[in-house]
Parts: sequence; C-alpha cells; structure tokens
Amino acid sequence: MTRFHLRPLEARDLAWAGVIALAHATLAFIYITWFEVTILVDSKVSDWDWFMQTLPLEALRRDLWQSLWNLHAQPPLLNLVGGLLIRGFYPHHLEALHFLNIGLGALISGMFYLLAAHFVARRWIAIIWALILAFNPALYLYEAYVLYEVMTAFLIMTTLICLLWYWQTQRAAAMYAFLLALNLLILTRSVYHIVLLAPALLLVWWLAPAAKRRRIMAVSALICLLSIGWYTKNLVLFDAFSASSWSGIGLWKAASRGDKLPELSALAERGVLDAAVVAEGAFAPPSDFTQYGFDAQSDVAVLANDDFNNINVPAISALYGRNALRLIAHSPVDYAYTIYLSYLQFSQPATRFKHLAPNAEEIPWHEALYADLLQGAAVMGRYGTLQFFLLPLTIFLYFVQLFRQWVAAHGRLSAVVRSDPVLFWCALMIVYTTLVSITMEYGENDRFKFLVEYPIWLFIPVVFSRLLPSRTPPTAST
Repeated sequence: MTRFHLRPLEARDLAWAGVIALAHATLAFIYITWFEVTILVDSKVSDWDWFMQTLPLEALRRDLWQSLWNLHAQPPLLNLVGGLLIRGFYPHHLEALHFLNIGLGALISGMFYLLAAHFVARRWIAIIWALILAFNPALYLYEAYVLYEVMTAFLIMTTLICLLWYWQTQRAAAMYAFLLALNLLILTRSVYHIVLLAPALLLVWWLAPAAKRRRIMAVSALICLLSIGWYTKNLVLFDAFSASSWSGIGLWKAASRGDKLPELSALAERGVLDAAVVAEGAFAPPSDFTQYGFDAQSDVAVLANDDFNNINVPAISALYGRNALRLIAHSPVDYAYTIYLSYLQFSQPATRFKHLAPNAEEIPWHEALYADLLQGAAVMGRYGTLQFFLLPLTIFLYFVQLFRQWVAAHGRLSAVVRSDPVLFWCALMIVYTTLVSITMEYGENDRFKFLVEYPIWLFIPVVFSRLLPSRTPPTAST
C-alpha cells in the first residue's frame, strides 16, 4: 500500500544495467593500466599477512579447511575467498583479488541502475544517476584494497536486488536468494550480526503468500543454518557465540575513545576497571596478556600464533567487553560524545580512509570531484560531507512517510512493507550499519560507511523525491 511510484523493470533495463557495469569495469582497467591504481600500491597495505583480519598466508596454503575451521577472529568468507585465490594464483593472489573485486564492483554498478530504475519513472534519470555511482572513486579505491569492503557492499546490494526480484515476480526463489545473500553477509563481516536474521525472517513472513508460508519459512530456516551453524561452532570450540572474537576489544576501543580518555588510569586505580585493559590498551598482542593469566596453549598452528586468532583472544576480548560496559555505565556522557565523534568520522568521504591514500593520490582530480563537489566536503569542514545532515533527516522523513502509510493501511505494517519491501530493507540496513558503526567502532568509521554508501545514495534521493507532487506515468520513458 504505497502511493509512490514503483516501476516494474523491462528487458531494456537489464541491457542498460549491463552497459553500466561494463562502463565501470572499463574505467577500472584504465586506472590499473595507465594510472597504477592497483592492489599492490603499498608495501604495507598490499601484504595479505599485514591485516589482523586475515589468517597467515602459509596456513591457508598448507591446510585451508582446517585453518578455516579453527578461525574465530573473523567470519570465514574473506579467508575462504583469499585462501582459494592463494591456492589458485599464488604469488599473484592479490591481483586476482583485485580483478574479483572489479567484477563485484561492476555488478554493484549494474544493480544500482536496476534499483534506481525501479524508483523513477524516467529511464534516463536512472541511467545518469547510476553512471554517477558507477564512476564513484570510492568503489575503485576499495576494489584495490585487500579487505572485504567490496564483497560486503556487493552482498548488501544483492539483498536489495532479491527483494526487487520478489516484488516483480512473486517467486519464492527470490526470498530464498535474499536470505542466502544475508547469511553470506553475516559470514563475511562481523558488523552484520546474526540478530539480523530476525527482521529478515519477519520480512519473509510478511511477503510470503499464506498458502505457501509454512513451506517458505521451513526452507528459510534451513538457509539460516549457515550463519547459525558458524556461530554455534564458535560457541562450542571457543565459548563465543559470535562471528568475531574481537567484539569486546572493539567495544572497548569505542568506549575508551581509542584508549585516550584521561580518566582511565584513575578508574583502574579505584577498581572500576581492570588494570590489564588500561595498561595494555585495545588490540595489544595476546603475548602481552600472559602475565595476567591468559596463557592457554594450542597445538593448532592458527591458534598458536601471536595474532588475533590466538587461542587466548576470546577470553581476552571478554575481559575487554566487561570493562567497556563498566566504562560506559560509569561515563555515559563521555560515551555519547564518542558516538558523536564517530558519526563525524562516519560522515567523512569514504575515499579518505587512511589506507586508501596511496591509490587516491594517483587520481586526485577524480577523488576531489566526488568528495569536495558532489558530496560537499569542500564546504562542510569538520562535518565531512552533506551526508552528516542529510542522512538523519532522510531517515526521519522516511519513517514519517512510513507512519502515514501505516495509518492509511489501518495499522497493517505488513501491507505497507509488502508494497515497497526494497526501500524498507534499504532503510533498515542503513540504520543498522550506521548505529553499529558509530557505537562499536572508533577511528575507522569512514571505512565502515562505504558498506552502505550505495544504499545511502539510493535512499536519500528516493525519500526526498517523495516529498514532491506525485506524477506517475503509465509506462517508463527514456
């Protein structure tokens, strides 16, 4: 039940999506060839083993499957993909990852067009809109980055495309694909917690026809065993029902403002905080905690290294998590201010994340065009981009629109969501990612923002366009 225009896609739209995907990939290869925007740009961030999120390269080469089974630091998909590329393309595995990311970036660009075309009546508007996002320098820069940013963004866009597929065809396969993409997302990036399965399954319940609902929900539950199974494995083996054993350390980093709150030492002396977390700080190597009794040993190679997949990390992280909660309870005003600072960082151009600087310097005019001009960084100062104000305003406007539709539907939210599931899920993913990114992270929030940059630049124009008088033509036009 929506009075807003939603357009069914046509065969011509699929062709345009292909053209836009090809345009993105073409510029990516030009940048590699002529501008040296590559994943090998820097000796530090171009090293697989430099990142805390990756298992050692030699371990993945020697025994990929046992290494993944004993992974608790991160969800498995990045290391699975990396391990397969290492096995297939070593020593050119990073170049292979770059090409894979370009392929995913091209698909993101094509999917963005399909979503834009769904929300606008004029095809030419969707084409221009999608081309602007296809040539987004942030996408090119993250494609040339080792971590899982592009994979994550791709899976988020895939969930939206699957809902669009269901809206148009009413096929149960579309809902199954939606849940599969969500489970793969949970198995890729720990930001996306298993808790997301609850609203996703509720959405499937609302969308499923009553006659087929029992079967659809049964299949949906089986699909969700993918992520539930991984969490359960970590609970059984490592006493941590999560996809990442770092969550407590990450929360401490946010609560302590990167270990920089001045009162930390005094709180430790008073017994409010444990001395170990204050003395060592966030993300100290596990060997530093042997003196505090975290001295478990393992014969498994990937659990015995002095890194963040060490056998002691789940217990160390739990210690940090308890202290983070104590610190938040003791100084809620400080934590609230930290959240504000994190949102300031979240609102910065995603292209200006520190690890991207070597490649961004190769295309300074392109990066500046999008960051300074299109996103307003040149005039926004400390607020980063126009998104600082636009995003919360747009979320507020969307929920006002949703409330009005709910009233018109006589309190049947399910009917409202069934009529426009794509924008509803888009809003949910943006709100969820933003809240988790600013409450559980401090310092790299601009990198986290990239995960939903494409949904954000779909969501903002659509919501604002719905403030205009409605004029719905009977067919799409170019």
